[in-house]
Order: sequence, then C-alpha cells, then structure tokens
Amino acid sequence: MLDSSHEQLLERIAAPLSDEAPCGVDLRENIAPTSLYSRLRDARSEAREQERSLDDDPALAAAAGPAWATVTELAEEALTGMTKDLEVACWLTEALTRQSGLFGLALGARIMTALAASFWDAGLYPHLEADDPEARTFAVTGLSGGEKDGSLIQPLRKTELFLLPDGTPVTLWQYERAREISALPANTKPSAKAAALPTFAVMDAAAKTSGRAQLATVGREAAFARTAWHDFRTTLETIHETTDTLPETPSMTRVTRILDDLAQVAARYVPSNELAPETVEAEEESELSIDDAEAVETAGGQAAPKQLTREDLLDEALKIAALFREREPNSPFSYTLEDAVRRARMTLPELLLEIVADGASRADIMTRLGIQTPDA
Repeated sequence: MLDSSHEQLLERIAAPLSDEAPCGVDLRENIAPTSLYSRLRDARSEAREQERSLDDDPALAAAAGPAWATVTELAEEALTGMTKDLEVACWLTEALTRQSGLFGLALGARIMTALAASFWDAGLYPHLEADDPEARTFAVTGLSGGEKDGSLIQPLRKTELFLLPDGTPVTLWQYERAREISALPANTKPSAKAAALPTFAVMDAAAKTSGRAQLATVGREAAFARTAWHDFRTTLETIHETTDTLPETPSMTRVTRILDDLAQVAARYVPSNELAPETVEAEEESELSIDDAEAVETAGGQAAPKQLTREDLLDEALKIAALFREREPNSPFSYTLEDAVRRARMTLPELLLEIVADGASRADIMTRLGIQTPDA
C-alpha cells in the first residue's frame, strides 16, 4: 500500500547518518527557541491545541489542524538529516495518523519499527537511562495509552466508515454509539448528543448498500495498519526478550483494539475476500516461503511447522468469525467469537473493570490476586 515516495522516506530514515555517528545528534541538547527540536515541540503543542478547539465545533471535528502538517515536515527533516529518535518518530506518527488516517498510522508504525530494529543498540535517541528504563519508550506508551487513552485513540475513533445517502459521514465512534443506543431498553433516554445521531437502522441500511465500497477500503487499511502495528510491537518484544535494555514492553493494546473494531465493522458488511490487502497477502506468502525453506527437518523427514504466536491465533479466530458472519449472517456465533478475542487482548484489570461493575468487589478481587492498581 506504500507508494515509492513513502518507501524512499522509510529507506532514508532507516539509513545511518554517518559511520561515526549513525544516529546523528541528540536534538534535546539544543533547546534554543529557533532550534529544530524546539520548533517541532512547539508545533506539536500548537497542533494539539488546535485539535481541542476543533473538537468544540462538530462541523470541524474530523479535520486535521494545519499545525500537524508542520509537525510532519519538521519530524521528517529531523529523522532523515539530523537524528534517529524514537520520540520524534512518535510525534510523526501522531501527525501522519491525523493527516492520513489508517494509512498514516501504518506508515508511522513502519518508521518506528525501522528505527528500533536498526538503531536500538547503536545510540538511538532518547538515550537509555539506568535510573529510568522507560525513558526511550515513554513516547511510545503515550501513543496507545496505559490506564487511559493515548494520543492516537481519538483520531482513530474518528475514522470515517462510510457516508449516509445525504452525504453525512459516519465515524467509528458514531456507529458504535448508535449501535449501543439501539440495544437500550425502550424507556431509556440517551444523552442529547447521542440522541442527535442518526439511528443505527439508518446507518446499518447505508452500510449494506451505498457505504459498502468505502467500508471495504476501511477494512483493508485497518488490516494493513494492524500488520504494521503488530510488527512494531513484535520488534519491541524481541528487544525485551533478547536484551536487558527494555525491562517492559510499552502497552499497545488500545490501538490494537480499535484496529480490530474497525476490521470487525467492515467484516459485518463486506465479504472476507474483498478485505485482504494485496500487499499484506504478498508479504505473508513471502514470509511463508522463507519459513518453509528454513524449516528444520524432523526425524520422519517432514518440516517442523511454524510456531504460531498468541496474536497469530487470535487473528485466525477473527478470520473464522468473519467467515461465519459471511455464511451465517443470522448466527450469533461470529459476534461471540469476536467479543472473546477482544476480551483476550485486555489486561486483567481492564477485563475486571468490564465484567465487575461494583468497585469494591473489583478491588477485593484485585487484592486477593495480589495486583496493585489505582482501583485497588
């Protein structure tokens, strides 16, 4: 899905700046008002402030503020010519996601993967600090969020799914809220903001007809973005498992969950054979060929099968759910399976927060399990 200009950008970011200093300089060492780091940080602050202002105007809420374009420009300038910096790459990912949606998230994830894979042990910035092992990945945690939503969650929830017949766009959060309202008892009154939404019946009808083509595109882009996000997480997990420089992998679950939600909405209306991006399929086939060629022969002369990870198995479960929905649209099985996968990707505190409504009971369970959380 990446065109030649994006591939060239990736190559430039993944290339060392010099033999002597492959990661260039630490931009934080120059905090003069006109320095690149200061201008980049200020542009990001301005972009976030613009975003808060746009959120107050429903007519403009889906737009990306102009300052995000400045963040993109300055971050690309920094990463291609001055430094290799994971925090700067995170800011670039924030900007790309707001400017280009799921495609921008995928590009940002691939940029972060390239930096972590190529420069982690070669001086990648921010510096590793003995007294603060999370200093290098602090900005990564901020993208998805830990106990609360990270900086990517809101723009991803605003992903446009399709248009209603009158041209009104329907975003993910609007679709999910309308579906929740449709399941409420008849005597339950939703909030004024929720009541102003088109009904779920109207959205559902549009999704099945005029909105299906756009939903197919959303589904393919969500799959592409999820693959890129998964690859970034896998890269960090490998660093965590093979070195002592990353004691804990940053939380990335919230972004994964929204990408799953987007894929599941698309799968409700679009046949599975229309949702797999060709680029992703080609990469998977290439990886399979390599795995087959390098497989270890067993005593019986058969190649040892590739070991599936937990995430691989959960992804397969989602594919099965999509097939069931396509072939048995009236069966509840696909929805039950998707919800089981969603819960499987939760942390234990998140799961308990969902299934145990009473805070005191939840705190008691956490205490008995020996888990310390803000709720406990």
